[in-house]
Amino acid sequence: MKSVFSILALFFGLILSAGPGDTLKVEAHDAVDMTWYKAYNSKAFFPTQGKSFHRVNMNFTIGCASNGCSDWDYTVLIRLLKPTGVLDSNVASIDTISTNPLVVDTTWNVFEVKERFELGRMITPYGGYMRQNSNGYNSNWTHELVWDVTDYQMLLQDSIEFEIFYQGWSSGFSATLNFELIEGIPARKVLDISNIYKHGGFTYRNSATVEAQNLPAVDIQLLPNANHAVVHVIPSGHGFNNSPACAEFCEKNYNLKIDGNITHTQAMWRDDCGLNPIYPQGGTWLYDRANWCPGGKAFTYEHDISSHITAGSTHSFDIDIEAYNIAANQDAASYNWTSLLLQIENFAHQNDVELKEIISPSRKDDHKRLNPICGSATVMIRNKGGQNLTQCTIAYGYDKAAELTFNWTGNLAPMEEELVELPMGTAADWIQWGQSDRFYAEVSLPNGVQDEYVLNDKAWSYFDAVPVYPPDVRLSMRTNTQGQQTWWQLFDAAGNVIETGDGYLGNSQVTKDWVLAEGCYHLRINDRGKNGLSWWANNDGAGFARLIFPASGIPLLNFNPDFGTRIDHWFIVGSGLNIESNAKEEIEMWLYPNPGNDRVQVQWSDESSTALLDILDLRGAKLLSKEIEEGQELNTESLPRGVYLIQMRTSKGNRSQKRWIKL
Repeated sequence: MKSVFSILALFFGLILSAGPGDTLKVEAHDAVDMTWYKAYNSKAFFPTQGKSFHRVNMNFTIGCASNGCSDWDYTVLIRLLKPTGVLDSNVASIDTISTNPLVVDTTWNVFEVKERFELGRMITPYGGYMRQNSNGYNSNWTHELVWDVTDYQMLLQDSIEFEIFYQGWSSGFSATLNFELIEGIPARKVLDISNIYKHGGFTYRNSATVEAQNLPAVDIQLLPNANHAVVHVIPSGHGFNNSPACAEFCEKNYNLKIDGNITHTQAMWRDDCGLNPIYPQGGTWLYDRANWCPGGKAFTYEHDISSHITAGSTHSFDIDIEAYNIAANQDAASYNWTSLLLQIENFAHQNDVELKEIISPSRKDDHKRLNPICGSATVMIRNKGGQNLTQCTIAYGYDKAAELTFNWTGNLAPMEEELVELPMGTAADWIQWGQSDRFYAEVSLPNGVQDEYVLNDKAWSYFDAVPVYPPDVRLSMRTNTQGQQTWWQLFDAAGNVIETGDGYLGNSQVTKDWVLAEGCYHLRINDRGKNGLSWWANNDGAGFARLIFPASGIPLLNFNPDFGTRIDHWFIVGSGLNIESNAKEEIEMWLYPNPGNDRVQVQWSDESSTALLDILDLRGAKLLSKEIEEGQELNTESLPRGVYLIQMRTSKGNRSQKRWIKL
């Protein structure tokens, strides 16, 4: 683990020259093994005095512990510990000096009380596949989660202690925690952050007991200049050995009340676990749960209560969970719970739109279900101004490519966000852009006026190119016993449905041949049961889905049947397969055997004794290049099975190209 001193030395130099837009990086935990139920604490130094930041990201990377990943899903709490200046003590030891009369000497452990502020919460995935080196995983697996903690920057000053509390009863996982602080003006000035309730978890049997003991009404006096306020709530429900299967598998709401009036009602539920980016997993990863999915974050819900408070006044804050009861002879439910009140003075700007994130094209862990793509890009915009956002302009594109623009309209309240789809170019454009791996998007003209803060307007992403297939493609699929759950759709680049298949019986063989025109396509295979074509935890049997080259039956792609809710696969047909050259003429070229294995022999029809040979994949990427003599065998052991394009130019300047299939 890196020492506090090395972090201090590194970042003290950076802060001296930091300016708007510059990024400070601070590391708190470095691949710490979490092996048992306890807190893992570390200090980090934030050289932030006198500085402000328009964006602060907290990055948490989970991986396998030194001795491998755990099979189970465990809660991980990421907390900041703030000294309170209050001293407390507990008994360190008791020594008996005499027994008659009894005289004891007590040693006390004196310590400063620290208040905990939870910045984020996640639940570990079922790590059995990582531990077993199966299903595409190994013990080097990692996954990064990112939280926007800009509103908490007032707590990130000087030497800060962080606690990662691992609620696991077995080893284990590793944790890396670091922060990125981008200097500038935050969207809103936070005056104070306080816990509404004592931080931590509680058991649940009935509503009355929880409301009285854990979530009672609390009076809080607001600061005289607190013109705005928001409440952040992080709930997650656990345990299910009772008749309502609560709290983990029952969908319940909570109500936020100010001065006895309900201002917000929030469902504590994740209904998208079957779209988990960490898939497949060895456990029940695809079941929807109470605000969490294995391997993902527990959402932080934000409630703007500005219209319900008056600066300087005292208000009653109360949160009630939708009532239910658990019998005394059944296991109680439990909740991890955090409720924070943020008092805010004002918004720095009235018209400020942020390009928060690029969802696709992207290589980020959390977006891999939606990537790589063609046809359209997807970005997240956020209104960071005090006025509602009704329009803005988005410019976007690739390095060294013509810029595109899109005019967005809608209605976003302050700090609200929205996903925006951006139309892209033709398939030929995607081939060209695929030679660059960086995409950008930039917002401007919020509400039709000059953006008052431009440092949050632009974002970049790195991405992978989509595969390029021949025009003749076959979907080969077999349903499991629940054939009625499986259906598929083929879309064009604009998102229009070209064709769909549905209404299958159990254990049905599905074959669909396409001869597709040049373009970008999106194949979606859906499962109504949200448990894929094969899953260990049911009795539905095993199906499969693959794309193949019809002439030979060679697979272009085998889909993992344990996919949960759906598969999304984008591909390009036609573009990038033609060669450009100053060749004199096309000549005959013979490849044999074709299909073949680890060797291919090449002959041609002109009188040249040598030729330059290139082997490309169907995306147009060059894999091998070699000068050969006529009749010479080319070693292809390094290539996986699949379909390839072989291009040749002879010493006389003639050319030819053919597809070759490796079995």
